Amino acid sequence: MKNQEKQLLLFNIFSFFIVFILFLLKTNTYIRSISLSFGIILFFIAYLLFGFRRDRGSTVKIKLLLQFIICLLLYLIIVYTFGIKVSYSKNLYTLARIEDVIYIALAIVFNELYRYILINRNINDKRQTFIVFLYFVLIESLIVNNYCYINVPLLVTILSIEKNILLNRNIKYGYKSNLIYLLIIELLPNILTYPSLSPYLYVTLITVLNTVLLIFTMKLSRVKDKEVVNSVKKGILLTIEGVLCFLVFVTIVLVSGLFKYSLSSIASNSMYPAIKKGDAIIVRKLNEKEKENLKVGDIIAFNEDDFIITHRIIEIKDGIYVTKGDNNNIEDTNRREKNDIVGIIIARIPYIGYPSVFISEMLNE
Repeated sequence: MKNQEKQLLLFNIFSFFIVFILFLLKTNTYIRSISLSFGIILFFIAYLLFGFRRDRGSTVKIKLLLQFIICLLLYLIIVYTFGIKVSYSKNLYTLARIEDVIYIALAIVFNELYRYILINRNINDKRQTFIVFLYFVLIESLIVNNYCYINVPLLVTILSIEKNILLNRNIKYGYKSNLIYLLIIELLPNILTYPSLSPYLYVTLITVLNTVLLIFTMKLSRVKDKEVVNSVKKGILLTIEGVLCFLVFVTIVLVSGLFKYSLSSIASNSMYPAIKKGDAIIVRKLNEKEKENLKVGDIIAFNEDDFIITHRIIEIKDGIYVTKGDNNNIEDTNRREKNDIVGIIIARIPYIGYPSVFISEMLNE
């Protein structure tokens, strides 16, 4: 056995010994810090033993990177669109939360550099690729759940297998697209207010995303001349990326409900024909003074039994608001006070609320 093969064998044994130690310590309060420390140690050992080949840019890598970014932006738009009808996780920026974010970011960077060194050093060694794949699946499934919004162990394992097949396949084109993928899927939910969708819906969406990205990666490997990329196509991809970035920003701002304007979908035809089921509405939040300026005929959004209802004001008397849906035969039984009112409807966007309404109805059946 060659000296390099012996080094690789010993390194693999050492890596799985660390996995075993981490598994024994997984109930430890500081397991995440310990696992990160071991990951950094493994990276530096791999760097010393096998070296680090610079990830040089090329047109094919740029094309793949753009495709990854576009798919991830579409994924975020879909997730936040589905999230219009659900609650959101609130990420309070305490010291513990900041430490979590730093931990995840460091773990992502060192893990992918570690993967890059081992696979690119042995690019044609399928056995080594499988060992790296197995190592990461074991770490994620048995020790650290990188999907903070999914608490079902089986689903975490399924996602880990899918993700590592994609990342192992893609790493030969460089680590940049892998890093962007992981920062969006694993780090972003710890930074932004994130939709509280069901774990099964998240798994479905991420599975579709992983499948599409894997198809792009496999398609590149079948191209004879990998360095030839049409400059016009690259320009189109950059344009699409810019538009999607803007749409993601607007979607997150509107749906999160953290700002002056928010987006909500309509789940019934009580306001037909002015507002139809499946439409989305933009609500402008009102302060106490602005609520005093409301008048008969205004369409408002108000809280009722933890739901946001959209109806029209038909009477105001002594600070009490009487409301009614345009398509309802009778006025609302409950009267509204200022504290119940969220805001006034300023715009309607036809049809785009259908996905979230459909998902909500399906989950409530």
